[in-house]
Order: sequence, then structure tokens, then C-alpha cells
Amino acid sequence: MPRFRFPLDPVLRMRERTERARLAEVAAVEAERQRLEQAIRREQSLLVQGQQRQRDRLQGRVDMRDLRADASATLGAMRRASRLAVELAGTYRRSEEARRQLMLAARDRRAVERLREHREEAWRREQDRREAARLDDVAAEAWRRGRPADAPGADEPAREDAA
Repeated sequence: MPRFRFPLDPVLRMRERTERARLAEVAAVEAERQRLEQAIRREQSLLVQGQQRQRDRLQGRVDMRDLRADASATLGAMRRASRLAVELAGTYRRSEEARRQLMLAARDRRAVERLREHREEAWRREQDRREAARLDDVAAEAWRRGRPADAPGADEPAREDAA
């Protein structure tokens, strides 16, 4: 039996590759987002620890150099956290765009897949029709061969009378 051949299979494979590439882009942006969120949490932890150290150093004898060093470290952590927050906002925008591109690629792939399914279904219907016609021809030929040539109506197909 013949096999169904879809002429747009190369297009379907290309769209599947495009969708996988878009999925990889989404995964890369998500990995970057997670890295930035973890870095922000780390900086926030350093801020909390620096503030606690400053509170602890305000008890008893106060060393201004230590306070200044802690304040400087805290300000540095705040600047780094602020920079990371700006990067994270950009990552969120890139993530939204990457997800949108993935959705479009999936939609395009599904469109070609649906076309393939419709064409394959039509092809199967045509194959079934051809097979039924072939079987009808074989049955008619067998019927003709089974009748004697000199019998009345041998050249006519048999008629079924309603009894």
C-alpha cells in the first residue's frame, strides 16, 4: 500500500526546529532571571547582615572606622542590588518577548501540523475510495467470468428483482 507523503514536511521540520530554538531562548532567559534573583537575595542578605553589624557596633565603645567600613559595604551592597534589579527588569522584558516568540512559533508549527492531518485524512479517504472501486471491479469481473458466455444476458450485468 502506498505511503502518505506530505510535500510540506521540510516546512514542518523547519518550524519544529524554530520552536525548539525559541524554547531554548526562553530557558536561557529564565536561567538568567533565576541567577539575578539569587544574586539580589544574596545582596539583600549582605545588607541585613551589615545593618545588624552596625547596630551591634553602636553598643559600648564605638569605633568610627569600623562603622564607616560597614556603612561603605552596606552602600556597595545597595548599589549592586539596585543594578541587579535593573538587570532583572530587563530580563523580565526579554522573558516576555521570548515567550511571545515561542507562542508564535508553536502556533505556526501547529498550523502546518493541522494542514498535514487534513491532507493525510483526505489522502486516506481517496485510498479507501480507490480500494473500494478496485474491489468492485474485481467482483464484477469475477461475476462476469462465472456466467456462461452463451447464457441470455451474459453481456449485461445481473439485475436484482425485488421479490
